[in-house]
Amino acid sequence: MKKYYLLRLSSEEKFSAFGSSQAEISENKFKDKNNFKLLMEALGSNRYWQIQSEINSDFPINLERVELLEGATQTDGLEFSPKLINCPFLISEKFKNILDQFNTENISFFKTMVFNGNVEYFKYYLMHIKRLDDGIIDFKKSTFYFENELHGKGIKTFKNVTEMKDFFYENVGTDYGSIYLEKNKLTNLDIFCLGSGELVISEKLQQEITNQELLGLNILPGIKGVRAELNSSGMC
Repeated sequence: MKKYYLLRLSSEEKFSAFGSSQAEISENKFKDKNNFKLLMEALGSNRYWQIQSEINSDFPINLERVELLEGATQTDGLEFSPKLINCPFLISEKFKNILDQFNTENISFFKTMVFNGNVEYFKYYLMHIKRLDDGIIDFKKSTFYFENELHGKGIKTFKNVTEMKDFFYENVGTDYGSIYLEKNKLTNLDIFCLGSGELVISEKLQQEITNQELLGLNILPGIKGVRAELNSSGMC
C-alpha cells in the first residue's frame, strides 16, 4: 500500500517575524515595477483563473527579489506575503534539488533571491502547483476530523466532494483525518495539491525530506491525535 503525508510549514513562531510571514514581496524593492505588476496580475488577481492552464516554468514571471523580514529565520520552506494563488511557499535551493529527483511535473518553479538586508542573499524558488480535484478521494473509506462550537469534536464521513466542501465551508476547524485515494484516479506524482489546498507528498519524498533535515517544514502523521496519512486504497 502506498502512503502519502500532508506537508505544511511549521507553525512554530520562532521561525516568523512576530508570528506572521517570514518574507515579503515588496513592489518598492523591484527595480522594474512592471515585473511586480505582471506577477500580481498573473498569480494574485482574478485574471489567474483565466490563464492558470498557461502557467508553467517558462511563463514570463520575474520575481526579482524577496525580503526576509526582521526577526524571521531563513528556512527551507519560507512563508511569504502577499499570498499568491496556488503558491504555498518559497523553497530553498536545497529543497529544490531534492524535488528535482522526484516526479513534479505538476509544479512550476520561478527563481528568486531572498535578501537578508541589502548584503546577504540566498537563491530560492517560488513554487506554483496545480491542484487536483478532490474527486480523487475515496469517500467510502476516508474520514475527516472536526472541532468547533456547533458540533463539538469528532470524526465525520462524507458521501461525495460536494457534501465535504459544504461542511468544510460551514464548519471552521474541519480537517483531513484518514484519507484514501481512488486506485483508478491515483497519480504517480510525488507531490500534489488536493482541491482544498492541502499539500500532499509521497512516502519516498517524505523520507528524503526527513533524511535531509529540511528546516521549517511539518510532515503530518497526525492532526489532533487523528492520523493524517493518506493511503492509496487497493494498491500493494
